[in-house]
Amino acid sequence: MIEYKSVKSGKIRIQKEEDAAWIYGFAVDPLFQGKGIGRSALTNVVNLQHSKGVNWVHLEVAAENAHALTLYKSCGFESYGTQEYYEFDLNTLKI
Repeated sequence: MIEYKSVKSGKIRIQKEEDAAWIYGFAVDPLFQGKGIGRSALTNVVNLQHSKGVNWVHLEVAAENAHALTLYKSCGFESYGTQEYYEFDLNTLKI
């Protein structure tokens, strides 16, 4: 949980695997965005993982989320791959 002035303002999930950590579900409540909370949380996570001997931190982001992409790139993250998502509308299923 991410807190700002003792108020829950976002979330971040970290999973460690050998010498790498993965960040999933990173989000800051829109009411708290633009205050540096996301940048601070991300920086703290990266520094903490580094202190634990992690060599790589990976994160997942929706490719159309320009605001998040800008944040990640400004924090030193680099894109190395993309993944397409598909959906199936079960309302169209004919049995």
